[in-house]
Amino acid sequence: THRIMKEIIAEVTAVATAHNIHFPFLDVNAAVEMVVRRTAENRSSMLQDIQRGAPTEIDTICGAIVKAGERAGVETPVNRLLWQLIKAKAEI
Repeated sequence: THRIMKEIIAEVTAVATAHNIHFPFLDVNAAVEMVVRRTAENRSSMLQDIQRGAPTEIDTICGAIVKAGERAGVETPVNRLLWQLIKAKAEI
């Protein structure tokens, strides 16, 4: 999962760079790692949404990255796969 997380971060960073968007921190990987460590014991809101049959925010997270990548000509295969997998899980 750590390798997948880094691939997602690389895609998001590439899309942001293509759109001239700058993050408020120098090391995106370190910032994400900090959040992951701090929230490791939490049950994510998206998981809770899926469990109660509510809509998730996956379209506005990974879906938005994929669409922004398409506009900029940046490939986002990992975000696309994650988007599709979560949408599929939510439909079960």
